[in-house]
Amino acid sequence: MIALYHSKLQGANNNAVKISTSAEYSVLPNKNHQYKACQRSNRRIAVFSVAIMVAICALVTEAVVSERNAAFERARIEAANLSAGFAEQVRGTLNGVTGAMEFLKKHIEEKGAAFDLAAWTSRVPELH
Repeated sequence: MIALYHSKLQGANNNAVKISTSAEYSVLPNKNHQYKACQRSNRRIAVFSVAIMVAICALVTEAVVSERNAAFERARIEAANLSAGFAEQVRGTLNGVTGAMEFLKKHIEEKGAAFDLAAWTSRVPELH
């Protein structure tokens, strides 16, 4: 294996690049070991960072799904309450109409053909 590395050479050119063979490269075990340790450290940091990002994504997803389900539950309860209120209001209105019809029926049966509907509606303000 051929590797490039900078070395200080004695002579006029101090920044020369020297091509070394694997035999020469193994003479510098400390630098090779440091490079591999740095690579391992970088990989560990990258894996740890990815694990943290995955955990954050999972937590955010869980929070969003939980909040969505809670919103659906609140909407369902609110719809049930509004529906019950509307049903009660309709029931009250229909009971009022039924009572007015019974009252009107009694008066029509008592007076017969002489019953004046226009005069009766003028006495009941809800019918105006």
